[in-house]
Amino acid sequence: LVGDGELKGKILEKIDQLKLDGKVHLTGNKNNPWSVYHSMDLFIMSSIYEGLGRSITEALSCGVPVVCTDVEGVPEIVRDNITGILVRPKDSNKLADAIIRTLNDMETAKKMAEEGRRFVNDNFDVNKMVNDIDSLYNTLLS
Repeated sequence: LVGDGELKGKILEKIDQLKLDGKVHLTGNKNNPWSVYHSMDLFIMSSIYEGLGRSITEALSCGVPVVCTDVEGVPEIVRDNITGILVRPKDSNKLADAIIRTLNDMETAKKMAEEGRRFVNDNFDVNKMVNDIDSLYNTLLS
């Protein structure tokens, strides 16, 4: 788990209660998350509210399979069963099922992650975005 916040104590208690010491890693906040992404087997975003989800694009750009909740801007990046897995928000059973299913079929997960990497590179590349904005301004000003 990456980040810190008010739920850290409860998360630590739950890890202890479920005897997951050594299996769940709490990294705290990271200024440079790339090393964390490259060490992941799976990226999970269980948000109830989420904008575009920069961390999702970062994970996909590193080729990490993703399981995310179907909220706000997330479906713009994660196309269900194509670039990742989407589940209904607030449905912990479906989220758990999707996580287990993904981890049990890493071949399919890696294919989705590769498709996600292509999608992110094609649509969220900084140079492409700058060129698209430049073209839009030129069109509007002409």
